[in-house]
Amino acid sequence: MDFSPPTAPPLLISGFVFLPMLVVLVVLIGVASAVRRAGLSQRSYWLVAVLLVAAMAGSLWLAVAGLLAQFDSPPPLFLPLTAASIALWVGIASSRVGRALASLPLAALIGFHAFRLPLELLMHAAASAGVMPVQMSFSGWNFDIVTGATAVLIAPLTALGVAPRRLLLAWNALGSVTLLVIVAIAVASAPPWLAFGADAAHANTWVAYAPFIWLPTVLVAAAAAGHVVLWRRLLRADGAASIVSNRAPA
Repeated sequence: MDFSPPTAPPLLISGFVFLPMLVVLVVLIGVASAVRRAGLSQRSYWLVAVLLVAAMAGSLWLAVAGLLAQFDSPPPLFLPLTAASIALWVGIASSRVGRALASLPLAALIGFHAFRLPLELLMHAAASAGVMPVQMSFSGWNFDIVTGATAVLIAPLTALGVAPRRLLLAWNALGSVTLLVIVAIAVASAPPWLAFGADAAHANTWVAYAPFIWLPTVLVAAAAAGHVVLWRRLLRADGAASIVSNRAPA
């Protein structure tokens, strides 16, 4: 199966370089603050930092080396690599560090997901340029832009203490579902399934190349981890009273 590397405009390439780097930087700043507030060892921070940066660099190296674009071996390597990256991020979100992150201001945990708004705009631009299959953009079956756009609105309401708990639960559930939907579409569009067509316009192979590999291995993984941390906060028995006021649970 022969799929050529996508020819992308320079601005689009830059977007998929700098947005993942910015997201990881924000996450590491949040982890540093959370670890300090929770009284955890600084080794926890450095372990997370090394794991995330190494995973990010490793996935980029594999893409640059062309090892991810071998589509004749089912499934192609970028799919298990994506699964491993998501597992890494979710594992961190489920750990003691994730518990510490869940104690950060609630508005910050929601506002973090605002990165999905520019991400969806980048993905729409990629689809318009013929780099990405259209079904993965909001012109197709990707509705994740709703999560990013509403995060921009709900985060300030949460900071003001006027966002009810039911709204936050519903918002996190919606964001989790839209993320799962686009992941399912992305997997279904990839070899060997190619559910939307086997031609280059409909096949999800573009993420096997640099820097687009950072979409699934960094940005999707970060969104998944963000929802896990937020669920930990919203469902904590000792956190229910603090949700409306945006205070961190004791």
